[in-house]
Amino acid sequence: MTMNAKNYLQQVFFLNQRINDSLQDLKELRAKAVSIGSIDTTKEKVQSGKLSDNVGNSIPIIVDLDAEINANIEEYRIKKREIEATIDKVTDCKARAVLFKRYIHFHEWVDIADSLSKTVHRIYQIHRAGLNEIGKII
Repeated sequence: MTMNAKNYLQQVFFLNQRINDSLQDLKELRAKAVSIGSIDTTKEKVQSGKLSDNVGNSIPIIVDLDAEINANIEEYRIKKREIEATIDKVTDCKARAVLFKRYIHFHEWVDIADSLSKTVHRIYQIHRAGLNEIGKII
């Protein structure tokens, strides 16, 4: 199955989102691992041989998630360079600028329009032309 131009360019954004989500998960796991849970004083005190070890139980999960994040960061770097090189092949400089701002720097349409002194409608037109050219490249 071939990928359309927009989906191809959006890969960097979605990799970035995955990394940010994983970093948030990692932060929460680390906080949970070192937190002291509340003590239920309503239950009868019975000595059991098993203590809850939040840190010990969390370490393998944290290590695996950290490795996954590092792999995703490397994938992100490679994909970003690839997509930057593809956008560099777009011949129209305005379309190239719009594509970089949207798909590499994740700018909003209004911000792109303001930075290029164009209307949002005109930015959409330039974007569409850029996508058509990317479609021919990929």
